[in-house]
Amino acid sequence: MQSLFDSSSQPTPLPLTSPFTVKDEEEPAIRIIHLDCGAGGDCTVLFTKKQFVVIDGGKLTTGDRLEVLLRKLIADDIMPLAFIVSHFDTDHYLGLFQAVKKLCHDPGTLKTQYFKEIEVITPAKADVLNDENDWRDTIKKYDWMENSCTVTSKCRKLKEDTLRESDSLSPVTFKDPYNVTFENGLVLELKSENFSYWPSVCDQANYTSLQWILNDPTKKITKTTYYTGGDSESGPLAATIVKLDHHGSAVDGANQKTTSLKQALYWVIMGAGYGHGHPGLKLLSSARNPDLRIAMTQHHFIDAFSDNPAVLVGRAQPQWGDIGFSLYANTKIVANIREKLNILTSEKKHISFSKKVDCTLDESMNAYLQRTRIIKDCPTEAPVRRDSEKNTRTKVILCEYDGCKKEGFLVSIDDDSVPFFTCDAHKEEMKVLQENSRDEKNERKAPKNNKRERKTQKNNKRKSEVVEDYKKYDKGDDDDQVNQDEIKQQRFKKLFI
Repeated sequence: MQSLFDSSSQPTPLPLTSPFTVKDEEEPAIRIIHLDCGAGGDCTVLFTKKQFVVIDGGKLTTGDRLEVLLRKLIADDIMPLAFIVSHFDTDHYLGLFQAVKKLCHDPGTLKTQYFKEIEVITPAKADVLNDENDWRDTIKKYDWMENSCTVTSKCRKLKEDTLRESDSLSPVTFKDPYNVTFENGLVLELKSENFSYWPSVCDQANYTSLQWILNDPTKKITKTTYYTGGDSESGPLAATIVKLDHHGSAVDGANQKTTSLKQALYWVIMGAGYGHGHPGLKLLSSARNPDLRIAMTQHHFIDAFSDNPAVLVGRAQPQWGDIGFSLYANTKIVANIREKLNILTSEKKHISFSKKVDCTLDESMNAYLQRTRIIKDCPTEAPVRRDSEKNTRTKVILCEYDGCKKEGFLVSIDDDSVPFFTCDAHKEEMKVLQENSRDEKNERKAPKNNKRERKTQKNNKRKSEVVEDYKKYDKGDDDDQVNQDEIKQQRFKKLFI
């Protein structure tokens, strides 16, 4: 078997009767595309011959690339079945809302009769999101918080932005979660608890993420399963292909089900990047399965992941790192990692192709991916070294000396001074400036300090006098009432006047 990573070598020919043969007339049961959202964000599109489902849409900028893909699908008579928001975090739903709004407002050559209703499934209560009345008019029906929170306002704004001119109605209808069934019998099965949250609870709450398993209940179409769960803190669930939760995080309970990770043939990591140090290096302890491949839309670090031979990165400048999976009968999978790297998987074995070999791979999938991969403005991000999860991107701080642009290092002249950044050339000048600044600060504080000292001395004197008065009072005769009253009055004056 040829190396997965040696694109220059000639692949070994395969017999046409082999389970690794993909014939021209073969059509996958379903295709899955993961759009490269950069650092942060998820966007997944699942589509058969006739229907597609979108799960999340990434950040706002991803919405434009998602729209391009959806227009291509609709032009090929593949129509929307459902749009799913896994949870209401901005890097998951804003791009989806953006694409839906553009499709409804600028249908172009689209078959507009299919847009009489667009179902958007979310973890938030659908009856609240669909209420078209002003929240002031519905304050008795729903709590004011539910009508005015960010989730509710964003969803109602989407309905408002997609109003049709003909009847002033929006095709967008929010739905509570349910099992989504494709026309060929494949089911996107809801695995989260089957209830909806109040919108105010859903606002950027990872634990509300919807978890799904794509499977064939009959096992006659395909035996391959697929898991996706947004930023869930209780996953992943067991499947052949597992999209890791929370961009491959290894904290806050994410991706802690190691059994599910070890059973998978593919991990998909989307949106990993600088911000939170994803993916978690701890996950590699569950990546010892020799049959495992880790597909990443992009990777920003030089670390244990980049050194792992099982890791396959989609992004290849200047093209985006969109990754596609074509699920065929039985256990056959074609993974399109990038233009010159396709992997055919069957019976837990992987073979890589740098060019066609005695068979054709999924050319339709490649055509869809090329539509989105070549879109301009793919960010150029140089990888940085990461030795641990805490050590992510190192920020270069310049010398604070006026006009200097050299890299600085932290210096402090003593324990009471504020540290400062300086280069070697200006170290002595910065020390002098720091000492002068400290002296000026101390001079400004001196009057306040002197006043505070005088007040402290006065209070101490009062306390000592009160103590003496108590001693006199305790020694006083019981009959000498007048003397005792005078001492009391003097004591109170010293304390409170």
